[in-house]
Amino acid sequence: MPHAAFEPASSLLSRLAARGGASSMQRFCGDIAFPIDPLFRGEKVAIGQLAQLAGCDAAALEWVSVRHLGKGHFRLRDEFASLQSFQRLRVRVCPECVRAEAPSAAESWRVPRRLQWKFSSIRGCPEHGCMLVTLPPEKFSKDARDFSAQLRKHYGWVVDQPMIHAGHSPLEQYLTDRILKGRGDRWIDRLELNVVSRACEVLGLRIAVDAYHHRAHRGLEYATPVDTWNRLMALYGHIPRTMACLGSEMLGIWVGNAWQSVGSWNCNPGSRAAERPIRAPGQPARALSAGNPIAEYQDRTANVR
Repeated sequence: MPHAAFEPASSLLSRLAARGGASSMQRFCGDIAFPIDPLFRGEKVAIGQLAQLAGCDAAALEWVSVRHLGKGHFRLRDEFASLQSFQRLRVRVCPECVRAEAPSAAESWRVPRRLQWKFSSIRGCPEHGCMLVTLPPEKFSKDARDFSAQLRKHYGWVVDQPMIHAGHSPLEQYLTDRILKGRGDRWIDRLELNVVSRACEVLGLRIAVDAYHHRAHRGLEYATPVDTWNRLMALYGHIPRTMACLGSEMLGIWVGNAWQSVGSWNCNPGSRAAERPIRAPGQPARALSAGNPIAEYQDRTANVR
């Protein structure tokens, strides 16, 4: 079977099983005693065995295959990724690619999985200019990693998806080139791949939301969200627990340090970082007074959550 330049080893194995008529990749590997788990961990020996089985170049297959390092960490050549940037168990596809390459569900094995589809920051297909779609989740992870079987199962659902136009952003193009071709010699190439993707997304969000914060809103009596937030802080001297994640529902503003989010990406309303009293050193935080609209908002939303 021919190997596409952008296809990881897991996809090639799944397509081999589907083309051979096996009901699943797991059954296919059991019949021929193929080491499926070492392959999904990205071990070199297993990738070489798959290349021999498929009749393709082992080096080309290893170039686009991800190695699982354990505890939510992955490696692609000299690049590192985490669960936040890497879609391991959810399958995303381009509906237009499926329509063009697989005339029917029985021929779903003809569609190779693109390596870049696994990365969360890449949301569109540059070839067709449309958004990727995420297949319905599976109960068992062993079923979710069988790409061709998943595509065969949900073929009708995929081809019925409307084409949602989406421009391929410069960030997505950069990430795609770096994933498939490797690092360049620019300063940004010296940063880890997951750091680049997250930092660019957070910075872009910060710029967009900052413009929103400094615009007057009718719901705030034509004050800006920033002015309203500063007024509440001056009155009550306290950052309420809900504002870390739910503040946008009440005031429409973003609270927190964007660059701290790059490292932690923690937005849990119950975490300690979500409630920080503002006070001078050695001075206790003032309790929320009666009639505080923020406290009333917390009471109203406590039962809802």
